[in-house]
Amino acid sequence: MTNLLMAAATKTRKVKTNAKLVVAYVRVSTDEQKLSPQAQTVELERFAARNGLTIAATFQDTGVSGAAELAECPGLTAAIGEVQKLRAGGLLVLRLDRLARDTKKASLVELLLDKAGAKLLTVDGTNQDDPFAQMARMFQTWMAQQERHLIRERTKSALRQLARENKRVSRIAPYGFSFQDGQVVPNETEQKGLQLMLQLATQGMKPTAIANELTSAGFLSRTGKKFDAATVYRVVQRHQKAGEA
Repeated sequence: MTNLLMAAATKTRKVKTNAKLVVAYVRVSTDEQKLSPQAQTVELERFAARNGLTIAATFQDTGVSGAAELAECPGLTAAIGEVQKLRAGGLLVLRLDRLARDTKKASLVELLLDKAGAKLLTVDGTNQDDPFAQMARMFQTWMAQQERHLIRERTKSALRQLARENKRVSRIAPYGFSFQDGQVVPNETEQKGLQLMLQLATQGMKPTAIANELTSAGFLSRTGKKFDAATVYRVVQRHQKAGEA
């Protein structure tokens, strides 16, 4: 990691690279079952085949958040190092949020690639060099960062509101939370399902579709059954109302 930062600080000089040689990178956090490393790798290989690219190596970070610092992403650090070592023409990712959900981190990675004479390539096509494409990349990263911030703040606000309303009015805590010594505290197991539920709701997905996504991702309700639209609606509505209070 220290070597990478030193590389970013050095003066830019022309580096001859192989435009047809790329290094692939995949990332999945613990709550993203549908974006498995295997699924991402398949899409990256298809993209490379369509565009006449050769993937020299594939690196991955599993169970790592997109908001994690570059130093906390050993797979990404190794991928950038491999790009520099092989003088590859680019670093290939599925989409920008696989690289980072933080504008500072994304900018640092692009700077390191630029120093190596390489480009950032994405399967969804936001990899052009023109100013408009660069603006689009920055906007997408910023939106992902804001989405994470919004969900985090809503969760904190909801927890505060629940604590203000009662320490234990009901025998059953809201989904995503538990009672501990009369206090409302986050339930780590349910929080993963709750975060996915709220994220999909924030994106405008309907309760029925959210229930299907939760089932596909392996999440079950407290009764051990599949989520239904009514349950999803109640959980989202209660959480949003508490977050707005």
